[in-house]
Amino acid sequence: MPRRIRHAFPTAAQLVELALVAAPALLLSALLIAADTRQGKQSQRPNRSTRAVAFSPTLIGSEVLASGDMIGLTFDRELYPDIEMLPPVTAFTLLVNQTEGEIGEVALSHTDPNQLVLLPKRNILEGDVVTLSYSDPTAADDAHAIQDLDGHDAASFTEVGVTNNSARTRPVVRTSVSPWENRRV
Repeated sequence: MPRRIRHAFPTAAQLVELALVAAPALLLSALLIAADTRQGKQSQRPNRSTRAVAFSPTLIGSEVLASGDMIGLTFDRELYPDIEMLPPVTAFTLLVNQTEGEIGEVALSHTDPNQLVLLPKRNILEGDVVTLSYSDPTAADDAHAIQDLDGHDAASFTEVGVTNNSARTRPVVRTSVSPWENRRV
């Protein structure tokens, strides 16, 4: 005897709820595209999907890689993959052992679509205490910020502890040399 497959159809209440959630997002997208078209330019905004996402990407992890020359920031969803829309280095504040460090570049990970990579100008060494802050450039969803695929900006964060996995050690520096060193007897 063949099995009967039962299909579950949404109730009228579920359909109304879906319409109330999706309609404002669709209307906003249409208005933004129409405004750009009236100004004679093609929209530069990310392609926002019709599903409504009421929250922004959330930082779920941060670590210094073993090489000490990269900091990976992992978010709970895929980031917008356009390098032209990344936040500027000035949006980040890096503290290494409570001293401000410089970030040379912001990039996207080549292996993890949920990860943003920061390249500090100086390598982070084993044992360094690292914290990081990020300031979203504006309160609205804007072009140069950490964004998900729907164009929602990640919220600012302050002095988040970064797991330091650096295997780089401090170089040994000699302050004096013995005249007897390397001398054959």
